[in-house]
Amino acid sequence: MQRIYGFKYEDVHLPPLFRLETIGRQTVSDAGYDWDGTRRPGDSVILQYTLEGNGSLLFEGRRYDVPRGSAFLATVPGRHRYFFEGGEERPWSFLWIRLQGVHTRALWSEWQRTIGPVVAFPREAPAFRLLHRLYEDAAAQSLDDAYTLSLRLYEWIVALQKQLRAGSAAGGDIPPEYQAIYRWMLAEYRSSPTLDELAARLNVSKHHFCKRFAHWYGLPPMQLLRKRKVEEASRLLRQSGMPIGEIAAYCGFESVSYFGKAFRQLAGCSPTEFREASGEGAVDALTLL
Repeated sequence: MQRIYGFKYEDVHLPPLFRLETIGRQTVSDAGYDWDGTRRPGDSVILQYTLEGNGSLLFEGRRYDVPRGSAFLATVPGRHRYFFEGGEERPWSFLWIRLQGVHTRALWSEWQRTIGPVVAFPREAPAFRLLHRLYEDAAAQSLDDAYTLSLRLYEWIVALQKQLRAGSAAGGDIPPEYQAIYRWMLAEYRSSPTLDELAARLNVSKHHFCKRFAHWYGLPPMQLLRKRKVEEASRLLRQSGMPIGEIAAYCGFESVSYFGKAFRQLAGCSPTEFREASGEGAVDALTLL
């Protein structure tokens, strides 16, 4: 699936504005998706947000995962490459925006330097909601005024800046090793790593790891893993015919009974009730977690 909306500005004499180049949504499942920032023309910035699956980013010689709920920041041209590796269990589904405007390259470069090229924020955050609304309006062909569109892009950038600063304000800049393990946990939740294993990856005590992780991310590590499992289980309950027992095993729950207990704690209903519910109520309940 691929939906791309591009914009052309007829009046070249417009005052300095934020200009939308492209916005779109895409799902890729093979290794043919590969973009090299050093070979792309233009003078713009990109944010690409993962809706499902996992992508990869090479930025200045270092590799990053871009799992569900996270986005990468890139400038064009720039020393980066983002791609999807074939053979992944699930396709990579994402929403992206490419734009240009006053000081946008400087702002993106500052975020890359101080926060990192991969950032995480939930779908309920204003930064995501404003981005998704821009995409919907582009699809409806209602973005037809350059000045109004510039204001909306500015509003989104401010929301994004606020979100990224709030994410790092919980305790200063998050150390790269904690950013890496956070992204790894979001991508590898099904393997059900134990607290001992997570702490050992950073060579720190369990107590230290829990305290610092919760300080920076607002949830203890095991609660984050459980939340991620329930989110994936809710998607499968709505979009597949898999039996509940198979969903529990697929998402890494040790038993069906524990799955039911964890699901009810976070969703407010049992997996069966969630599957049988009609309308948007059950989905809304989970997006508020």
